[in-house]
Amino acid sequence: MRHLSLLTLLLLPACSPERSLPQGPAQRVIVISCDTLRADRLGCYGYPLPTSPTLDALARESTLYRSAWTTAPWTAPAMAALMTGRTPDELGVHGGNRFALAPEALTLAEEARDAGFATAAVVSNWVLRQPPAGMGSSGLSQGFDVYDDEMKQREGNREAFERHADATSDAAIRWLDSSAARDGRFFLWVHYQDPHGPYTPPAEFAQRFKREDTLRVELPTGKTQSGKGQIPAYQVVGGERSLESYRARYDAEVAWFDHQLARLFTCLREKNWWEDTLLVFTADHGESLGENGWFFCHGENLQRETVQVPLIIRFPGRSSRMMDVPVSHLDLWPTIREALGLESAARETADPSSPARRGLSLFTPELPLQRPLPLQLGTPGTARRHVGMVDGDWIFTVFPDGRTEYTPLRELGQPQLPELQAKLRQAQQPDGGPRLPVLPLVGDGRSRQALQNLGYTEGEDH
Repeated sequence: MRHLSLLTLLLLPACSPERSLPQGPAQRVIVISCDTLRADRLGCYGYPLPTSPTLDALARESTLYRSAWTTAPWTAPAMAALMTGRTPDELGVHGGNRFALAPEALTLAEEARDAGFATAAVVSNWVLRQPPAGMGSSGLSQGFDVYDDEMKQREGNREAFERHADATSDAAIRWLDSSAARDGRFFLWVHYQDPHGPYTPPAEFAQRFKREDTLRVELPTGKTQSGKGQIPAYQVVGGERSLESYRARYDAEVAWFDHQLARLFTCLREKNWWEDTLLVFTADHGESLGENGWFFCHGENLQRETVQVPLIIRFPGRSSRMMDVPVSHLDLWPTIREALGLESAARETADPSSPARRGLSLFTPELPLQRPLPLQLGTPGTARRHVGMVDGDWIFTVFPDGRTEYTPLRELGQPQLPELQAKLRQAQQPDGGPRLPVLPLVGDGRSRQALQNLGYTEGEDH
């Protein structure tokens, strides 16, 4: 073996050089999700009241998707699908918020971390907390160097904890100010809880959106958490029964969240991290506000109000535009990987057993107009199970008893049922990867009670 000279040794670096990060169109990716937010309650989607000046301004310099859809009207399944590019069925989290994402799942945070990016999350919904230590590296915290799930604020009328929008922005800004984010190459997820019910906005915002009750519709207050024909028990505020009052409270919560989001955006601009960031804004799911006899609820049907979501993406170097093609949370997996340059890095070490994600990168100039997108609710074989699909024309749902329902998304004639059924089969086709194990969240009595109070176990399959 040839010996190195002393001069050569002196010229060698003291340690091996750091691996260079993948190079994509963005220096960093920030995903901001808002719980229970309907697209049609935002000004940029046509709502006439001033609920969303911050998001409206973002939309003016971004791409706004007018036909964007979650995979499930529950927080944990929806966000698990977004972070993995696989459906709740494939992930084993189809039965609502009572299941943890298995360690075998590959998340965007894991890919970003393994490529050398700093990773952090700030979550504010109790069902997104880290699972008990005995469950190992499961849950949506996988891949995050920092997973801030500290929730100290107890809701006024139930045994549940959350973090309000001001505290959520505070926590996100603290991380952005930390040494971990200093070089500006990171993947950050921030999940806001507002406007999830019960709708209890700060007094200033409640007063701002208070209006005359011209509908004069009073609703029964429920003894259960279901929103069918009644106000769910966890949603009742001060004995109020007016439909319009709850809708006004919902608007005020949206405005409160939007107001606090502005502080996070200001921080990004002050750090000069605005222009070269891929910024994704969406919701986990929507909320029924009285449509078809469903009041102030989600997770009970696959109707448009609960599965259509806002989606606004600020692409580095792109001008603003509106898109009408149907897109899904599943499309964010390839989009974010492309933004960070992870696609080319992954090709070099491709695992042939990895599933082929069904989503399409939203960097793609032209997207299919009639692509069927999957919708799911409940565990297969149970009384809660619904499956559906949405394309550019229809929402099509099959109920547990085999009944079907179709809802047009634009002016159309009568649909061809065989064609809708074929599209449903296409949307629900497995991606070819292994289905992950189902991991029930087993907690103490207090944990279960908190889930019930949140409305997350009422009527679920046990």
